[in-house]
Amino acid sequence: MRHGGVFQRFGKGPEDIRLIYGFIPNQQLDARLDFVATVRAVADRWFKHEMESEIKDALIHEAARGRL
Repeated sequence: MRHGGVFQRFGKGPEDIRLIYGFIPNQQLDARLDFVATVRAVADRWFKHEMESEIKDALIHEAARGRL
């Protein structure tokens, strides 16, 4: 059974989406891929900036609609 995944949208309709990679619970990745270290390195580099940018955009959006 899959629990979510990575999808690609190629049109505007609900049927215009295809599964690229499906998540399977309790699936182990090969340790040689060093996935955890890779994720941490990417997160350390980008997460703070991206999160601050998304929060700023959300606040601007809400303020423009008079909801703040």
